[in-house]
Amino acid sequence: HMLIITDDIHKHSCVNALKDDDYRNYKVVGVIVTNPKEIEEVFTKYEKELGNNLLNIRSEAGQNVYTDDAYAEVAATDEKIKEIVEGVEVVCQFGELKEFLLNNVVDSIFVNMSMPHSLRKRMINHITSSGVTIHINLLELPHELADRSVERIGKYTVLTVGMRIATRRQLFEKRIMDICGGLAGLVLMLIATLIFSPIIYIQSPGPIFFKI
Repeated sequence: HMLIITDDIHKHSCVNALKDDDYRNYKVVGVIVTNPKEIEEVFTKYEKELGNNLLNIRSEAGQNVYTDDAYAEVAATDEKIKEIVEGVEVVCQFGELKEFLLNNVVDSIFVNMSMPHSLRKRMINHITSSGVTIHINLLELPHELADRSVERIGKYTVLTVGMRIATRRQLFEKRIMDICGGLAGLVLMLIATLIFSPIIYIQSPGPIFFKI
């Protein structure tokens, strides 16, 4: 299940390209339309609330409840998020992303918008901290990101950042295991050849191996 984060400029082309990909192994479950200014404001608000101990999330009847101000803000914007982009629903605003991830199945997030490297890195940390894989369209390539790989999704070349991408050591160990397995198979094949070749020759005189 993939969620798209994009801006007004790219939202139509991005949603169209991903939802109509015939060879996809994902399902687009929603889109968030935002911009760098809004993202910056959301992060600034988070940091301010955490710094002043104003973030007070309580549990009532198994549901997370915001502080009164935050809850009123979400309720006030509820009518604005009922937007459809090329048949895909705009599910929430960027400031409500964490709450959306808690209450919906999302395996990965596709980001297709331009923003400063520092802000992009904060977004990556924000999303991966929730255990969700993030795919970044390579409009701009961020520097100094760990656990990243480049791949194709639809018509886009993306930078994928996640928490479970194999390290170089793990890839080396896997390669050693592959080689050892191949050598073991060759040894078993050699033993089988030495055992069965004489039997074949005795029962059916002539060459043991045939070629066309």
